[in-house]
Amino acid sequence: MVRENPARGFGATDVTSGTPLDHLAVIAAVRARGLAVGSPLQYFAVVGSTSDVAKELASAGAPHGTTVVADEQEAGRGRRGASRWQTPPCLSIAMSVVARSRLADPTLLGRIGSCVAVAVAEAIEKTAGVRIAVKWPNDLVAADPASGILAGDQGRGDRERERPTVPLRKVGGILVEPVVTASSPARVEYAVVGIGINVNLPAAAMSPVDAGAMPPVALVDLVGHPVMREPIMVEMLARLDDALAGWHDLTWPGWRTRYAARLAWAGAPVAVIPEAPGAPPLQGILEGIDDVGALVVRCADGTRATVMSGTVRPG
Repeated sequence: MVRENPARGFGATDVTSGTPLDHLAVIAAVRARGLAVGSPLQYFAVVGSTSDVAKELASAGAPHGTTVVADEQEAGRGRRGASRWQTPPCLSIAMSVVARSRLADPTLLGRIGSCVAVAVAEAIEKTAGVRIAVKWPNDLVAADPASGILAGDQGRGDRERERPTVPLRKVGGILVEPVVTASSPARVEYAVVGIGINVNLPAAAMSPVDAGAMPPVALVDLVGHPVMREPIMVEMLARLDDALAGWHDLTWPGWRTRYAARLAWAGAPVAVIPEAPGAPPLQGILEGIDDVGALVVRCADGTRATVMSGTVRPG
């Protein structure tokens, strides 16, 4: 239940409760559709981190597709571990999946997040009717509801040059944590893919984000009413079935094209803040991603730079 709290200011809310996930219905749907991802599926009412549990299962030999979901996370984390992902009881999606492949090349790890981002964005769009864009490398974003513009419609060629960049808000994020063998050649033994989606916790009820972080938004803010989590989760698992093969097989070019179609600020000026301390920002026009998922930026002198890790901002 979400209720208005005038004492915290106009539009502020208190979240008092949510409906527990019907994980048995999700398991039944996964079995009915014959999915590999989501088989098996372990549910927790409360957990520290779904990814930590998935890592433990993977290290013990859990098969590809093993999935951990929770109604509440007490120690969820974002990329680089810099922020705590908010997962209050029964209001969000917190999921982690074990991904294995005999053909896993460590040089292609950047593709995993790209494929998963597309799969999750398409699942949300199909089930909730919300257009989702992707902020490189794998943040899921939507246009600020106040803008009246669809997130995926911004950053597209000439139209972007004719108007200011659309303000974006973060709906969710993806964290890929691989384990690479020490053998020669090295191989990805497995990767744990963590996914967090803001569903029914309104942005006005969320804790403040870290300085410089993109402000959040939830599906409930975007559609104007509570959203059932189970259909989104089932559709996500179905699309992840293909996505977790697409990063290393012949379908990758199609995933790359679908990613490019959702890439925030494509064709617009951006600044990329490298992860290396003290490194200067890279500025230029965002062109897309390359064959391994690295960001491609066209600099002022016409050269193209690729970035494997960093933070992108409109520039």
